[in-house]
Amino acid sequence: MNRQWTRRRGGCHLVAWLVAAAVFRFGLVPPETCPPVSIERVDLAVEAAAGWAIDNLGPDGRFLYGYDRTTETVSGDYNLPRHAGMTNALFQAVVADRPHLLSGADASLEYMLDNLLEHDDWVAFAVSGRPVKVGSTGLFVAALVHRRQATGDTRHDAMIEAGARFLTHQQESDGAVLGFWSRSDETPIPDRYGPFATGEAMWGLALAGTVFPDAGFTKAARLTGAYIATDRRSNEGLMFRLPDHWAAYGFDTLGGPATPAETEYLERLAGEFALMTRVESTRADNGLQGTLRFGHALGAGLGALGEGVSGMYRMSARGVVLEQDQASLAGHLACIGSMLVDRQVSAGDAVDSPHPEFVVGAWFRDDRTQVDDQQHTLSSLLTVREAMAWLEREPT
Repeated sequence: MNRQWTRRRGGCHLVAWLVAAAVFRFGLVPPETCPPVSIERVDLAVEAAAGWAIDNLGPDGRFLYGYDRTTETVSGDYNLPRHAGMTNALFQAVVADRPHLLSGADASLEYMLDNLLEHDDWVAFAVSGRPVKVGSTGLFVAALVHRRQATGDTRHDAMIEAGARFLTHQQESDGAVLGFWSRSDETPIPDRYGPFATGEAMWGLALAGTVFPDAGFTKAARLTGAYIATDRRSNEGLMFRLPDHWAAYGFDTLGGPATPAETEYLERLAGEFALMTRVESTRADNGLQGTLRFGHALGAGLGALGEGVSGMYRMSARGVVLEQDQASLAGHLACIGSMLVDRQVSAGDAVDSPHPEFVVGAWFRDDRTQVDDQQHTLSSLLTVREAMAWLEREPT
């Protein structure tokens, strides 16, 4: 039962986001309703989320994957892209001047370094006997680059380059990225694309390009960015445009859009992120609102929304001109941060829990949490803090 839920939760949640946003797009959209929050509370939330991840690291370097506080059961599932994503989030926090988190991030990184598939001139993060997914390696590369940014340590540069070569190996001539590699055939599996793997690959390539500017990784990231902006939806048969926070990260790392089509894509994406923020801020978990509008988002969903707005905010802060300006994007981030802080489980909330270490610092929906709930929220809150500090400095 838990296995079925963990596999389906992301897809079901994405559908809920898209349906709710579509309904609101053509109806009355109330203004954002955001609980008050301070930078100090955001800082505490960051520490608690990172603490949940590190405190629940096993001796093998794997995170606690999921916990149901009603049944007091721990999930036996594991997901490599989410492991890489949580590790990357910890390194992002180290980049954001939290060096005390480095040892925990390194412990989870060791699990990835111990589980690399080496083939020809590339490596992929893939546990023996399990599918080889592009997203796992895209976020593996991202984690290594962020570790390098935080520490100046170049010991993993060869792994960054080899991981990025795997991503280019999966890239097709139009910029599409095949989501899986076949162990038996030793070749990419044709015509199979992950919903978010393409954006993860783009971001990994863009980050690798900052370390190896002459290796062609930036050019490869640009090719995939152009594909995402123009052809992905029709070529891959997507009913809706994906709210792709990984693509927002990728374009941010590349310095912004390079063509009018990419600018139009990012402006539409920013508008959809803004709409989703307003929808979420007026949702309820019970009553008629909870029934009609699916209740509050998963922590992972709200955190990923914050990551998407974060990419737009950082581009705007560097002077990239989008339809929404820096102040507007900072306001959306502050609202998302206020919801995240308000919904996080505090130590006081967990007084009666038999396993407070599984609960404190986490985000629950239907009494379940999963590692990606903490992954996406941690990454999001780091930029929320940055945006709130900027708003405080700006004259009214």
